[in-house]
Amino acid sequence: MQLYHAVLLVSMFAQASALSASSSSNDLNGWYPCSDFTFADEGSSGGQDAECAVYTAPLCYPGICETAKSIDSTVDIFVKRVPAVSDPESATNVWLMQGGPGASSTAMESAMVELHTRLDGAVNVYTMDHRGTGRSTLLDCVAAQVTTTGSPWGSSIKSSEVPACAQALEKKYWNLSSFSMTSAATDMTTFISNYSNGANTIVYGVSYGTALVERVIHLDPPEVTGYVLDGVATSSGASADKFEYFSTWDSDFGDVGDAFLALCATQSECNSRFQTNTLPITLQSLLTNFDSKPKSTCAALVSSANGDQSSEPPSYIDIGVLTHFFAYLNKFQDFADEDNAFESTLLYYLIVFSEMWERPEPPISEMLARFTSTRVSNGGTYADIPRKQDPQTPHKYAEYLLDALDGDKKELITFEFATHGTLWTTPLDESDENSETCGMKLLVSYVSSGGDLDGLDKTCVDNMPVFSLTPSITYQYYFLSTNNAYDGVYNASLAALVTSSSSGSGTNTLTKTAKENETYKTVFIVFLVLFVVSSTIAVFFTYRWYQLKHHKAANRDTDDLTDNISISTPAEVASSSPELVSPFSTHRVS
Repeated sequence: MQLYHAVLLVSMFAQASALSASSSSNDLNGWYPCSDFTFADEGSSGGQDAECAVYTAPLCYPGICETAKSIDSTVDIFVKRVPAVSDPESATNVWLMQGGPGASSTAMESAMVELHTRLDGAVNVYTMDHRGTGRSTLLDCVAAQVTTTGSPWGSSIKSSEVPACAQALEKKYWNLSSFSMTSAATDMTTFISNYSNGANTIVYGVSYGTALVERVIHLDPPEVTGYVLDGVATSSGASADKFEYFSTWDSDFGDVGDAFLALCATQSECNSRFQTNTLPITLQSLLTNFDSKPKSTCAALVSSANGDQSSEPPSYIDIGVLTHFFAYLNKFQDFADEDNAFESTLLYYLIVFSEMWERPEPPISEMLARFTSTRVSNGGTYADIPRKQDPQTPHKYAEYLLDALDGDKKELITFEFATHGTLWTTPLDESDENSETCGMKLLVSYVSSGGDLDGLDKTCVDNMPVFSLTPSITYQYYFLSTNNAYDGVYNASLAALVTSSSSGSGTNTLTKTAKENETYKTVFIVFLVLFVVSSTIAVFFTYRWYQLKHHKAANRDTDDLTDNISISTPAEVASSSPELVSPFSTHRVS
């Protein structure tokens, strides 16, 4: 695989030569003024500064599939941009591609607005609902009415629904290669070449979006001068034993979970709690006890975490906290996100099982063993759970992909403790949810330098907040409702402080209370002490990730802007040693 300039941050950048693009309007319905944010819960721009359009693309591109005569030969592709303030016809273009598979581009809107603002409106910022999602032609079993909220498994698919859905899709589209990753990548390269200004273009992808961007690298559009991969979800070109599969999700999750547990040894507050047995040993003992005594009070409570919590459990000292935790966990998981309406569960399954699964398929016994052999797992419940050490797109795959890429102009930038999606989860001030992130600074720097790796300003990577297992008082109160995360007594009024402040009242009370309580402890260890370690950490970090990504994106202060910025992602901590590895590693070739 060849590319010209690449940087991996658990992300990556690449540089190529740029040619002017031809422009055509025959298949483009747009551009029309539209709001920066699609949904009210994402933010409000106060105007229609963005522009929207729909591109009519062929259902099947040559060499990918052929369209049956009886089938509609086109699909709609929704595109959104925030144009440059002056001279958009010659301004640099930046594309931000969402992950999934199956997710629309709405989650990219906050980053689009911030990037445009931090670059003083000097660039055109684009995004796209890749085919099968959102406002593009949505892959859905409309005729069979599968994945509706009233269907047997709601947005998921029950096995008994598969035959009808498959038949409906075959009749409507015939060959589902039309919704492949390569088809989606071809939409993007076609649009860049035919409908943009022909100026230098930089393409950013996050999570599954990195797999789409990697396909774009193969297609090699001449306008693209740089690629950024944030949370690498592919290791194409690597050997089979290093390829990133969804079918190895549990094993990968467990590896990163073990590395996270090892961090306890680096934190005196945590390490002092586990002098007799280490944290990993303690957790393994707990899981073993759960297996051997599934009807014990704690095991029963954990196993019914998603069930009815109305029955009052025995009043042991931790039961009040645990009961509160699971109630608020369920409340958080059931949060009604408007983005969900634009997601395609069918596209997710299509891509995962046809393009990101091992062949031959591992037997059920092996898949089960991968799950049960891990100390920290996603539990088969969370599709996207960001972690300090990213289990969703483990760092090792970024290294494998970097090695597989031909050429010298590539670089890997790693954050030791970054969460999944570094544009949102690398705040330079953890006490401020509107803090500028190092991930955004890196991207701004890369765009400002025109994709020149020598121009990257990576100083913010060394200025990240010191890693700590101490939770914010907000998360401690919301999820545990106690003054002491290790052995505090349940106090329902504490959670009420957080929920009331989030609705605009009680903020001063919460702040005052937080200052008066100096004894709150680590999030991850808290949950272990309460016998539910893995789920808590997932929720705490997911909750923070959601806030960083979705709230007040349009109101960020940009007075602290510097000229340069770049991108990054988490690094592996050796599970065999409590010592941390260097902040980031750099690879260069010319």
